[in-house]
Amino acid sequence: MKNMTRTTKIVLAATAAIIVAGVSWYVFAARNDEEITADQPQQAVETADQEDGVDLNPPSEEQQQAEPEASKEQSDTNESQSANNKQDVDVVLSRVTVGNDLVTAAGYVDISTPGTCTLALKSSVRTETYSDKSQQDPANPENQNCSNFRIPKSDLAGAKKWVATLSYNADGLSGKSQKWEFEL
Repeated sequence: MKNMTRTTKIVLAATAAIIVAGVSWYVFAARNDEEITADQPQQAVETADQEDGVDLNPPSEEQQQAEPEASKEQSDTNESQSANNKQDVDVVLSRVTVGNDLVTAAGYVDISTPGTCTLALKSSVRTETYSDKSQQDPANPENQNCSNFRIPKSDLAGAKKWVATLSYNADGLSGKSQKWEFEL
């Protein structure tokens, strides 16, 4: 190092610092990626052994053990679809309002086909159901409104906590909303 000039020493020190910084960054980034990957659900990656999302590799032991259960679930699904033979549609229960004398509910279906909307109100004591024809949404003709539900609170006497769901049925179409819990 005696024969090196001051400039050469600075260049070597800077190069060493850059290398150390680069290695540190790489290690930090790799460790961070592992933590992020561990927190996120695993996604399937298409490889050369997959074609159009189908894994062409032989099944693993775990897959072989799970296969009988999966095929039973698939056959149950096929049976319910063929027995019902209706296309699922998304039903949204958008509001349940408890007033002084009435409980009102409304929702919609993202489809233009008229059908029947049924509001089911369940408590620990009983279930009450109310049905009405859907109506085309004037603002969005592709939707059917289910908004004529006005239930006297006296019809729901005897229970304080209720769960509402809205279902929709039409020729070849059916669906059910998420649950909406409310209290009188």
